[in-house]
Amino acid sequence: MKIDMAIKMVFMAFLAMNMVRTSLCKDFYVTDYGAIPDGKTENSEAFLKAWEESCAYNGSAKFIVPKGTFFLYPVTFAGPCYNHSSPKVVIQGTLNAPSDLKQFPATRMAWIEFRVLSKLVVNGGGIINGQGHQVWPCVPRCGAGRKSNKMPINILFSQVHDTIITDIHSVDSKGVHLKIQRSLNVTVHNIDITAPGNSPNTDGIYSSLTNFLTLTNINIKTGDDCIAIGQGCTNVFIANIHCGPGHGISVGSLGAHENESNVAGLVVKNCTVSNTTNGVRIKTWGGSKPGKASNITFENILMKNVSNPIIIDQGYCQKYKRCSNAPSLIQLENIKYKNIRGTSFDEVGVSFECSKVVPCKGVSLEDIDLKYVGDDEAVTSITSSCTFALGKTMGFQNPNPCLSS
Repeated sequence: MKIDMAIKMVFMAFLAMNMVRTSLCKDFYVTDYGAIPDGKTENSEAFLKAWEESCAYNGSAKFIVPKGTFFLYPVTFAGPCYNHSSPKVVIQGTLNAPSDLKQFPATRMAWIEFRVLSKLVVNGGGIINGQGHQVWPCVPRCGAGRKSNKMPINILFSQVHDTIITDIHSVDSKGVHLKIQRSLNVTVHNIDITAPGNSPNTDGIYSSLTNFLTLTNINIKTGDDCIAIGQGCTNVFIANIHCGPGHGISVGSLGAHENESNVAGLVVKNCTVSNTTNGVRIKTWGGSKPGKASNITFENILMKNVSNPIIIDQGYCQKYKRCSNAPSLIQLENIKYKNIRGTSFDEVGVSFECSKVVPCKGVSLEDIDLKYVGDDEAVTSITSSCTFALGKTMGFQNPNPCLSS
């Protein structure tokens, strides 16, 4: 009896100690592992050591980059971590990428990658500086031999679940600033993305194959799409985006590859788009394989000096690629535009160039008010252009709509 009681007491003590241990919080500073914030010393080994221990910690962990400037080669912060819960990532300082592409293996997609993680939180107010100025002048030529001919992504989130990204600044990425792929339940809130308007292929946020994505309160100034929603994205909510300069807010391009997954359930609302080459755009490649993008809403969007404020382009082609003259086979369905207003730098304020094989259907325009402010004095009014676009209109319409019923 006494032995049983002793065993029970030892077991209870073990449980108590384990509970205390798992509830302990611990901070893992990269500087404690040898990282030097002088802007010159390469710190990837120290960062990875700090990550390895924080990821394996049996408790609540923080991976912390303190203030200072840290030079960093490409790194991958991979999971799964202990108990399937990622350390909280706090970036307070500045991370500088190598300016020379030679430091990026040809198969390397990104400079900084977070992969196979759950309950990840990234914040801290820090700066992620991609040092893109050296490579931009040679795009696309310098991409030859790299994976997909793409420049490195600043920050890649791949196979992450229940993730929050907030209060960080992405600056001068070589390629896409922030990419989210093959993920579930990701929120990006209150971040800044900045690159010159003439920086090529520097999309602000690009996502593919992701379900339940929320993008809110984001300022994006870049040289390509502010936001691009790619194949396989579903249940996407985008709000309070300030976009410009750049190429606007886009769905696509879609149909560049075989067996792409459909896009469905996208809401874009309460956004301001300024001095961009497009406003809200859907783009699919000519000659694409069959696919679908449906149930997409653009609502309460303010345009300021925007070319192509409302545009569907199903013959999309990048100028330096060989493109097919065959029609797109991506079906666009239930596309809604509501309360889109502001100024257009182009005479054609609404352009729907849909596929002759699978025409756009279920397109609706409600309360559209766009005014021409371009520099062509011969233009007296703004117009619409429609090809194979089926839908309806409601409320105020300027320009005059051209949808077919």
